Amino acid sequence: LHTARLSRHQYGDASDIYVDMDNDGRMDDLNHDGLIDGRDAMTLAAWIEDLWQRSEFRSCPGGLGIYNGTGEHGPFVHVDLRGFKARWGGNGLRWDDDNVTARELLGGYRSPIPSTPDDESGDGEPGDRSDR
Repeated sequence: LHTARLSRHQYGDASDIYVDMDNDGRMDDLNHDGLIDGRDAMTLAAWIEDLWQRSEFRSCPGGLGIYNGTGEHGPFVHVDLRGFKARWGGNGLRWDDDNVTARELLGGYRSPIPSTPDDESGDGEPGDRSDR
């Protein structure tokens, strides 16, 4: 792709992740809709975004990308610690701060990440940037 030299993976501070509790080698149905698709990547990203709102992680801003599955791989989430907030979507998914929140995306389903008393919404980061 000619983007590897710019990839945060090259610096050792990035990972592409998916939840695979049943060990079948692909993303689990995290939003419990009966499908394995980009909405599961969005659910995982929402949980990560909720973690980044906690006071202990606010000083470590980074990149968060959601990727839909293709014929070569299933859906996944890219996470990195680039030093500033960046959000994006890939393979047909679009990042939307208004729609990627665990509470709204999951509806009645509870995130496995418990809230802490010092959680606040918003991170005060002006001008989010993307690595594209």
